[in-house]
Amino acid sequence: MRQFYCLSENVAVGLIEASPEGYREKGRFRIPQDSLPTWTHPIIAGGRLYLRDQDTIYAFDVGQNR
Repeated sequence: MRQFYCLSENVAVGLIEASPEGYREKGRFRIPQDSLPTWTHPIIAGGRLYLRDQDTIYAFDVGQNR
């Protein structure tokens, strides 16, 4: 099972599970930004998801509960 964070140009972030049969959305949220569209690449490091939009960087805790 492979999971990916995807960002749409209208700032919806989704977690999807990909398989040979297709994909399934596991969750979704929107980042609070004013300028559209956004084409940043999601980065995960140290249990955080980072997204940059022009002069703003967003960090979200996506680590598993310990």
